[in-house]
Amino acid sequence: MNLPYIPIGEDYLIYSPLQGLAALVNGEAFHCLRKRGLSAGLKNRDGSLEQLHKRLKDPGEPEPSPRSGPFEPHFLGLITTRGCNMSCSYCDFHDPEKDPEIMGISIALQALGWMADQEVRRGTRFLNIHFFGGEPFLSIDWMKQVVEEAGGLARKRGLQVRFVACTNGVMNEEDALWVRDHFDSIVLSMDGPAEVQNKYRPLKGKGDSFSTLNRNAKIFGEGRLDFVIRICVLDQTLSRLEDTVQFFSREYGPSAIVLESLRDSDAVSKGSFGPPNPWEFARRFAHASIMAESLGVKLVHSTCRLDKTQSSFCPVANDGFIIDPQGRISSCYQLEGEWLRQGLSLYFGRISPQGKVHIDEEALARIRSLVVQNKPRCRSCFCKWHCAGGCHILHTPPGGSEEYSDLCHQTRSITVWKILHSLDLEVVAERFLEHPRVEGDGVLEFPEI
Repeated sequence: MNLPYIPIGEDYLIYSPLQGLAALVNGEAFHCLRKRGLSAGLKNRDGSLEQLHKRLKDPGEPEPSPRSGPFEPHFLGLITTRGCNMSCSYCDFHDPEKDPEIMGISIALQALGWMADQEVRRGTRFLNIHFFGGEPFLSIDWMKQVVEEAGGLARKRGLQVRFVACTNGVMNEEDALWVRDHFDSIVLSMDGPAEVQNKYRPLKGKGDSFSTLNRNAKIFGEGRLDFVIRICVLDQTLSRLEDTVQFFSREYGPSAIVLESLRDSDAVSKGSFGPPNPWEFARRFAHASIMAESLGVKLVHSTCRLDKTQSSFCPVANDGFIIDPQGRISSCYQLEGEWLRQGLSLYFGRISPQGKVHIDEEALARIRSLVVQNKPRCRSCFCKWHCAGGCHILHTPPGGSEEYSDLCHQTRSITVWKILHSLDLEVVAERFLEHPRVEGDGVLEFPEI
């Protein structure tokens, strides 16, 4: 048994997510535990150490294991296009020199039919459809046709269909109302109030995007759908983080706000901005999280999810079933060029012109092996079962550095704060935020368990 620990001042945070265990113990208790292990009972005056000892001997949940057996996707992802109607200053997620290709309706319908058949075979009730881009609503008529066809297909098979999309929100009012009424979840990318949004995420050739998003965010927030706002945080916008979260929470009423740090890229290297300091980001995330919580909004960081344990961060290695406009099947919606830079190919099949789905079992097995157990950087990190190493392409590719990155530092600091916050140790948590750099952590190894 391996038991992660993190020094917090003169105390130690013991954390074992597979056992559902978190405890802050003093130095005496920690050294007693390290010396005597789990071979004998440990006693102190109030019995708390003995109680902790008993909990530690509980084997808890098994480690999340890599997938095996038949291919079983739980959602269908459609990359409708790589085109976009914005000119974000830090974006390199599309090729502006190429005309945007829109997925053919026939490919989308063939994928929908295959996925619906799988859900019926498994005896499930839901058909989950996710739309990715570029900007997936760039061709709104295409989207409306696919949504209508998917709804009819689901009804014929006795399934409930669920639609999810990530969008920049640039659409007219009529289309925004249609999205509100037909989608179950929308993730809207929006970085701040007018002066921030228009500076870093302008429309193509027109500048002002905020007025459109301001209207549409209010429309989405009024609907029944699960409405999430995603903010990309730059070094130039970090100081305004709490104000931005408060503004979004009060103006639009999202169920959650996702905060992600800007990552280095070719586009970023050409700008007058960059990624935020990881420890300052962690501090401001914590303060913004408490404020958002008071307004009924959940603040999320994708690699700091204490509510789940996993061996893979995303659809990669989790039987992602994502179709691109050419009908190729992959487990990832990132650009193919990003994979190739890391020596990876995440394609494992395609849809034929006749509508048959072909799966390359050898390629699927290779992709399924991209799990945290095979990432040297994560071996001793207490976050490993939550973040699972983050993005397999952009953060922990095979053969990547074993040194902790800025995202690692950010994730580790926020995770410690979240654990302390969940234990209602607010004074300790706030003191930790004064210097949120996590150092000196390690693993206690108990071979008898």
